[in-house]
Amino acid sequence: MLLSFSIENFRSFREEQTLSMVASNRQPDHPEHTAAIPDEENRALPVAVIYGANGAGKSNLVRALSFLQALVLRGTEPKKPIARRAFALDKESAGKPTELKIQYVEDGHVYAFGCRVSDKLVDAEWLSLLRDGKEISVYERTTSSDGEVKIEAGPC
Repeated sequence: MLLSFSIENFRSFREEQTLSMVASNRQPDHPEHTAAIPDEENRALPVAVIYGANGAGKSNLVRALSFLQALVLRGTEPKKPIARRAFALDKESAGKPTELKIQYVEDGHVYAFGCRVSDKLVDAEWLSLLRDGKEISVYERTTSSDGEVKIEAGPC
């Protein structure tokens, strides 16, 4: 179950923007319309509607989710460019990485996964378990500019 998805420097998103599926407390009378989040008092919305004006970024939000899915399921090919699209309306953004982060529930645990991607490589990738208000690293992978990959396994 999706809890949140954050995008930075991807297509029409320059600054970090977050889609949160965590329910507000404005309508507490309908708990059957929400789902429990493990180890939290907050609840999650099972569905969301995204609406807005033409050019507001709705399609780019879906593209960002699809891009992250493809990175996770298919990965990248060595020595081939990564098909990311940085924010194009300023020259500085082209040289900065795209960052995608997602929080989700799987098998009764809350996880946070994220990656930082440039045109040539995945600069960083991480997975954490969120438990009792703490972030416990499962693993973290970083790649230096000269291509050296460092992987650190967490205590999980």
